[in-house]
Amino acid sequence: MADAIAATGLTKDYGGGRGILDLDLRVPEGTVFGFLGPNGAGKTTTLRLLMGFLRPDRGGAEVLGHPLGTDRARLHRHIGYIPGELAFPRGERVRTYLDRCARLQGVIDRSRQRELVQRLELPPHLRIRELSKGNRQKVALVQALQHDPDLLILDEPTDGLDPVLRRQVGSLLRRHAADGGTVFLSSHVVHEIETVCDEVAIVVGGRLRSRARVAELLADLPLRLRVAVPARARPAVLAALARHPGSRKQELADGLLRIEVKGDPLPLLRDLADGGARDAHFEDKDLEETFMGLYEQPRPARTGAGGRRD
Repeated sequence: MADAIAATGLTKDYGGGRGILDLDLRVPEGTVFGFLGPNGAGKTTTLRLLMGFLRPDRGGAEVLGHPLGTDRARLHRHIGYIPGELAFPRGERVRTYLDRCARLQGVIDRSRQRELVQRLELPPHLRIRELSKGNRQKVALVQALQHDPDLLILDEPTDGLDPVLRRQVGSLLRRHAADGGTVFLSSHVVHEIETVCDEVAIVVGGRLRSRARVAELLADLPLRLRVAVPARARPAVLAALARHPGSRKQELADGLLRIEVKGDPLPLLRDLADGGARDAHFEDKDLEETFMGLYEQPRPARTGAGGRRD
């Protein structure tokens, strides 16, 4: 499988812990790839470098097989882009703006545009200045998707959207990848990453911290079990937990325990039931704590622009 994005040593160092340093990253075609990190980690800088809006201090990248700095206008016809900060001609009507973007993108058939406008419930007759923040975000989504690009580069693409529309956008991105396109997105919405992305890379302090497949991250998370423990059964239940050193409990209100367990939970469940626990159910796995733990690791020591200290 070819790479839609291939970065080697990509660096833009503003000093003071800002920018991106020595990024080596491959984004395979046909995938939805999440690029995560805390504010100021270098995510937006990376996306602007890949779009050719910034020049790297060193290193480089290929986007759709073309090195950075090649014919940018031609390459952009094959890319759909949403910046982190939207800027529109506010006096223009939505339809006029989208049609003008379509002409620049080489779009002749506007059926895809009409489909997206309808699906996202975007009012095309309004002027952009009359739109809410969520509707302006929909305008950005339509212009990024209407020319069916090979690659989507998206900075917080669902910012300002309600949960229902977030799911709609997630479905659009998954379909885009299923049809052979590639999605490279930055997001702070952990549930969005869980349900949409195939892989994630986490950047902290300008450096790549880790990369993993989302399915593998979820498989490694402990199961979370919630059980009700009557007062009379508490000694037996705690004794049962002690026989399973891979489990960990957390006290909840009203006689409830949350138990984390790795591996096969059935032996523990049998022992808990024998001890008098009741009303057991599993909670959904959640990647948020995993991501937060990675974000909070100590940042690498850095010197001024271009320099580093190990």
